[in-house]
Amino acid sequence: KGISLQNILQQANFDRTASRVAFEEKGGKSASYPIADVLSGKVFLAYQVNGLPLPRKHGFPLRVVAEDYYGAEWVKYVSRVRVDKG
Repeated sequence: KGISLQNILQQANFDRTASRVAFEEKGGKSASYPIADVLSGKVFLAYQVNGLPLPRKHGFPLRVVAEDYYGAEWVKYVSRVRVDKG
């Protein structure tokens, strides 16, 4: 179970010329995805797995889930979401 970023970005009045959304964790790892994938729901923030809170080892409290991308590229422990133009 997770959080769609489509509504959040729209409510935040994001820059419509942006091309990517970046996710960062406190440890420094980051990844970015095309804004079209984020707005379509292919990329979202998960907080549960199988009806239970996301385990710490899997990224509690939030981790990126990105369809069509390798799981090793998904950011765990998300601490920041940034909308980028480039």
